[in-house]
Amino acid sequence: MPGQQSKNQPKTTFISLRQSMFRRFGLLVAASMALFTLGYLLFGLRPIILATAELQFKATTNEVESSLLSLFAPVENLIGMARDWIQSPDFDLNHPDQFNRIFQPI
Repeated sequence: MPGQQSKNQPKTTFISLRQSMFRRFGLLVAASMALFTLGYLLFGLRPIILATAELQFKATTNEVESSLLSLFAPVENLIGMARDWIQSPDFDLNHPDQFNRIFQPI
């Protein structure tokens, strides 16, 4: 049975030299583009992104610091004045009339 022998035999397919070279060249181009892109991302964009993030972080911390300083400056001044009043020799806890004199309306 000649028909059955041809079915059992492995079918060999030949790839031409042109197809082989085209596939290898395509693979080479794809691999080189992937490596170039990876190198550009790692050595080109990553340092720029890190530097930009650091500048943004510093700008934000400066903003927060200035807003907190402006928020707490009046309180700090009042506490300093209260400390100076308490340390002054004119202030005596046993004589509240002197204390009331400071807070009388004008």
